Amino acid sequence: MLRRWSVGCGIRPLPGRASSTHCTNIVIKLDGGTAKAFSNWVTVQNSAQGPKIGSAGSYTDDLVKQDGRWLFRYRKIDRFIHDKA
Repeated sequence: MLRRWSVGCGIRPLPGRASSTHCTNIVIKLDGGTAKAFSNWVTVQNSAQGPKIGSAGSYTDDLVKQDGRWLFRYRKIDRFIHDKA
């Protein structure tokens, strides 16, 4: 489950890509067959001046385990920084 949040985490977007999203500060609280997860995210965009933050925020997730797999039941997305460009 943790690997899904961490895939693609890096410092800047890959060459040829317009942007990349990174998740950090991940906290997962397990309670039997359910879990709550909290994380922060930031979108880094390529620009003529180099990488810049496009938007950022947090996820608050409710998860449930079904048939041995963790699934999202609910996701709240809060945005703290909005790209006005």
